[in-house]
Amino acid sequence: MTYELRATHAATRFYGRLNGAELLILSAVLAAAYALVHAGPADVGAATTAALFPVGFSTPST
Repeated sequence: MTYELRATHAATRFYGRLNGAELLILSAVLAAAYALVHAGPADVGAATTAALFPVGFSTPST
């Protein structure tokens, strides 16, 4: 029972950090996309596509 609880705790910490990394990446992409759309060289569709790429690659495929 102790080993199972330790493994669950380790997995929970790992996935929490993974979610934090995804948040950091998505925030950076959205900030860059906002700057590009606001300045004019990109449109909203390109910014949306750029934001969806990291999210799509981080989800496990079945």
